[in-house]
Amino acid sequence: MTFRYSLDKTTPTRLYKCPSCGKRTLKRYWDNENGNYMPDDVGRCNREVNCAYHLTPKAFLEKIGSNYAPIAIGRHSKEVILLPTYIQKSYLDRTMNRDDPNNLIRYLRRLFKEDLTQYLVNRFKLGTSTYWKGSTMFWQIDERMNIHAGKIMLYDSDTGRRCKHPFNHIQWAHSVAKWKDFRLDQCFFGLHQINTHEAKSICVVESEKTAVLMTALIPNVIWLASGGMNLSIENFRPLKQFKLILFPDVGVEDRNGKTPYQKWQDKASLLESLGYTVSVSSVLENKATIQQREKGYDLADYLMKTDTELGLALNDNAYPVSWDFNSNTFPTQQYDKH
Repeated sequence: MTFRYSLDKTTPTRLYKCPSCGKRTLKRYWDNENGNYMPDDVGRCNREVNCAYHLTPKAFLEKIGSNYAPIAIGRHSKEVILLPTYIQKSYLDRTMNRDDPNNLIRYLRRLFKEDLTQYLVNRFKLGTSTYWKGSTMFWQIDERMNIHAGKIMLYDSDTGRRCKHPFNHIQWAHSVAKWKDFRLDQCFFGLHQINTHEAKSICVVESEKTAVLMTALIPNVIWLASGGMNLSIENFRPLKQFKLILFPDVGVEDRNGKTPYQKWQDKASLLESLGYTVSVSSVLENKATIQQREKGYDLADYLMKTDTELGLALNDNAYPVSWDFNSNTFPTQQYDKH
């Protein structure tokens, strides 16, 4: 099978000036349909550690559309890439309108009043899946409102914890629907917020549920979730204009001797070298106990169980009064439904 775009694999290798680091280390993308190179900034720098510049055909076409004038030079390539498949909005709408039980939403209702719960459901487009009774659909929607993926997860409605026994309850909408030739290209969960909610800072956590809860705890920033995906430079590209704060889960060292905090620090250093304003929060790393590390606490876990300084720890009524919906804190207008 031949696909439209691919990295140039001509021999001898042709390398061009990288628009980021200025060195002659850029391998450009080839348009296999018309036999030409794409514009001269569409490519990948070979200095993957010291530069890591990578402008894909997908990102280029999303930025300017498909009307471009390629340069006639070079030969066909054998290496190919696939452009992503986007999901129709009707599938999202269907999961938002179901009356079936949703354990995560039931858990949110235990913590918050109904209007705050509904606000969070609408803001993050939390859907209901029937794949497992009570399961939640987390839609990954980018800044252009393209729906990249639907991630199905099952939670306990009483504890809010993920159901991992007798197996880890995670599935994908495209796998359940058996869409042929679906090309998954993940983006941050909650990315669509950057065009509809004003905030100067963006905070990135790992869990989708944590992003939802932290929006209730600290609403004056935008909360995104990586959802366990690899934090590639391409994922961060829409966020370059913002101040970024990363909140990795706390954990023990992996086989390479690094904690989640140290691995996210490495990613932050690379982003800084590319002009991003980014930092990694050390709150959990400095304060978590050994037991909390072994359980893989995230920011919401920690604050809900231990915080007294900000008044966010759960009280005898199972939630802090400060989490109740406050019209002076949260927007009162109906969330824009695209």
